[in-house]
Amino acid sequence: MIAKEIMTRDIITVEPTMPVKKLAMTLIKNQISGAPVVGKNGKIVGIVSEMDIVAKKGKDVKAIMSKKVISVAEDTPIEEIAQLMSKNRIQRLPVINRDKIVGIVSRADIVNAIVSARSKNRAGSAHDSRLEQAPSLLGPPAREHICRTQIGPKSPMHHPLIDLARNR
Repeated sequence: MIAKEIMTRDIITVEPTMPVKKLAMTLIKNQISGAPVVGKNGKIVGIVSEMDIVAKKGKDVKAIMSKKVISVAEDTPIEEIAQLMSKNRIQRLPVINRDKIVGIVSRADIVNAIVSARSKNRAGSAHDSRLEQAPSLLGPPAREHICRTQIGPKSPMHHPLIDLARNR
């Protein structure tokens, strides 16, 4: 499997000038933990996550975003994506085509691909044994991410970013 087969195509992006409070509300509203930062020319200029909101100080996205963006091409194999995530301790990778973001692959996308491949294998479809390696490459933080993303919008759990956004 490759990036374009598992990536999310409906990408939520943010601008560098977006206030941190609005960023936090955007992440909460869309139930995502991070987003690519895109400049006026449509090129990716950074990436920002919940951790950036919590760990860094600043009034806008530009002040807290990570400027070092690790990205992949549409034809990047899922095993390579999992290795990049594990090695760099990141949860999402933008998928780039001709300097434009065309999708994003998260750890959850990889886990979904693995589950889907296993289900198809049980049903008698061809099996990609390379997918078997991906869970071990993701490491323990993937389990935490998957648990957090399974909390739906009607969950009684309070999101800590709400308090953080109110205080900015």
